[in-house]
Amino acid sequence: MTGWLSKFKRDRGGTVSTTLALGEDFRFDPIADDFIADPHPILSFLRETQPIHRSRSGAWVLSRYEDVAAALRNPALGNAPSPHAVVNVRNREKYVCAQVANNILPFLDPPHHTEKRLLIGRSYFRKLRNEQASPSGFDIESIAYDTLKPLLGEGQFDVIHDFGTSFSGGVICRFMGLPIRDLPKLAKWAEYFLYLFTMMPSEQVRGRVDEALLEFRQYFQELVAIRRVDPANDWISALVSENQQAGEPLTETELVDTFMLFFADGIENVDRALGTAVKLLLEHPEQYEALKVDPSRAHQAVEECLRFESPAFMIGRVATEGVAIGDVDITAHSAVLLMLGSANRDSRQFEDADQFSCFKKREGVLTFGKGAHACVGKQLVEQQLEAALKMLISECPDITLATDNFRWEKRIGHRWLTHCPVRV
Repeated sequence: MTGWLSKFKRDRGGTVSTTLALGEDFRFDPIADDFIADPHPILSFLRETQPIHRSRSGAWVLSRYEDVAAALRNPALGNAPSPHAVVNVRNREKYVCAQVANNILPFLDPPHHTEKRLLIGRSYFRKLRNEQASPSGFDIESIAYDTLKPLLGEGQFDVIHDFGTSFSGGVICRFMGLPIRDLPKLAKWAEYFLYLFTMMPSEQVRGRVDEALLEFRQYFQELVAIRRVDPANDWISALVSENQQAGEPLTETELVDTFMLFFADGIENVDRALGTAVKLLLEHPEQYEALKVDPSRAHQAVEECLRFESPAFMIGRVATEGVAIGDVDITAHSAVLLMLGSANRDSRQFEDADQFSCFKKREGVLTFGKGAHACVGKQLVEQQLEAALKMLISECPDITLATDNFRWEKRIGHRWLTHCPVRV
């Protein structure tokens, strides 16, 4: 794909216009350098000309909002890993990553998914409500302040790695009942855990992922064993107890792998989303100034940042039977890629979709999915991002970007900045 990107022009308002009609032999490549650097021009082209597109790998790529939204609700599109994926169930006895993937909610289909999600979701939201209603519950803004305060004298820090990881880690550790001293090793294991949702770049990386998952598992296995005999006021204790009362729909290993999932998701997507949000707001100073004047806009600003650069950029599905999408018949066992980041930029759904604006209320953003597999942690993620932005505005209102050379991780599935350095 190298070379075509120079043929696309972007005006100052952010609107994408194409001056090149790609040929019929064009094939979508999600790990091409140009696409990683800026995927939106090619996704705009696909939405307008080939909204249901066959990629180089043979997977079908859905880029239009109406198709992606419908696919998220379509029971004929299963969540189990593709037959060609390293984490497919056929590798369960071979790789730890395949064992874990086939134990957690994002990769389960009904009926296995339904009862487990109901139990986990009820437990999660009950604990979150109790924490927020209790005077002794954790205060997200206080955790944000305590994390940010030591950084203010540094002059420069990285929003993602210095602030975001420590802050989101502090919140999820408090919620789950994990010692904050364990955060460095837990965060490292979480990085490897998220490879379950992207392509393993090499056999060497797959080996490191398996090693990290074994250590991650052992940590939670030991903690679950302790909580069974000595429960605490945390979500791990709550879910362990509720699972027993429900007749244990989750096996011991599924319970442990679920805790790994919620911890990893509670850090990795939060710190990266925060870095992207700060970058976007500081690149649009008039909107950052408006946020300083009226911090109550923070919630809408978070929603717009998550729409404009969706950290969960793409998710995969597999057709469990033949299915028609638009005017295309997709055969059983075909992989289907749902481009959430593209759907969130579709002008048919969002006015001025390629313009970043915290002043517009956007309805139907798909960053957290939709339907039975919508992200359980959405509420807590948004609360953390809102609290972090308010704290940055309050404590360092004159913050500026320390670079204009931003890079994005070379990953399928995620839109993650590598760093976001700022001056205070």
